[in-house]
Order: sequence, then structure tokens, then C-alpha cells
Amino acid sequence: MRPQGGSAADDIIVYGVKIGNNIEGVASNKQLLSGVTYNVLSISSNTPTIAYTGLYVCFAAGTHLLTAAGEVPVETLRPGCRLVTADHGLQPLRWILGRRVQAQGPAAPVIFDPEGQSGRPLAVSQQHRMAVDSAGQEVLVAAKAFLGQPGVRLRSGGAVRY
Repeated sequence: MRPQGGSAADDIIVYGVKIGNNIEGVASNKQLLSGVTYNVLSISSNTPTIAYTGLYVCFAAGTHLLTAAGEVPVETLRPGCRLVTADHGLQPLRWILGRRVQAQGPAAPVIFDPEGQSGRPLAVSQQHRMAVDSAGQEVLVAAKAFLGQPGVRLRSGGAVRY
């Protein structure tokens, strides 16, 4: 990846962290900075059979996010929509992708029941990171790590659009 307007000297390598057959996280050789736009230069893998085909890190259709216009379903968002963020107020959405997949195995969404979420369930991919407080520090934890907790379940079967 390269920061927009940067040169080859600014390039950053982002690695998928594989545990077993699953991509469990990402790491980079340089710090990614908030507010900087990055351009993907290339995608490669030392194991092409798992080259990002099973990695879903997103909200599922039907999940609502808070925007300048109020809560809206994620599938209605477009680049330029202003989203409410926890740390920096309203921020413009830079890009959006969508993909419909069978809700099986690592593609099945994690559902968080609506407690404290405007009465709507929150549906995210298993690799979506959730901000939690850990000993006074905010850390990001994969949604699938919450499975088995009250009000959190996996929805397998049918299709899901991320």
C-alpha cells in the first residue's frame, strides 16, 4: 500500500495473519495513520489458495449505522456519506464494497442481540473487529471471539451480503 501522494519509499506491506486455515488479523511493517488515504498497489500471497478469498471483514446487510442523516442500513451507504465515529465525530465514507456469499463456515455472520443498539441486532463478519475496554485500554477483538457470550450467536445457512 502507498499513502496517497506518497512515493515508493513510503510503501507499506500489510500481512494477513493466518492461524490454521483462517486469516485472524493483519499486521504491517509501518504504522498506518488515521486520516491518511492509502492506495492498494498489489495483492499477493505465498499460498495462493487462500489469497483473500475467505476473508470477510464488514457489516452484514440490514445492520444500521449512525450517519449525519440518522441511522441507515449499511446497504444504502454511498461514498461521501458522513458517518458518526467514536473518536472523530462525522467522517466521510471513502469507499464501499459489497459481496453476497453463502453464510457457512468463516463466512457466516456473528449476530449481536440488540441490547443497547436501538433495538436492532448487529450483524458483522467473524473477522470484524469490535472495540472493547481492557484494563483501561481500548483494544480491537474479532467478533467471533464473542461467540458463546450471552446475546451473541452465529447465523449459518442461506446467504449473507457483506
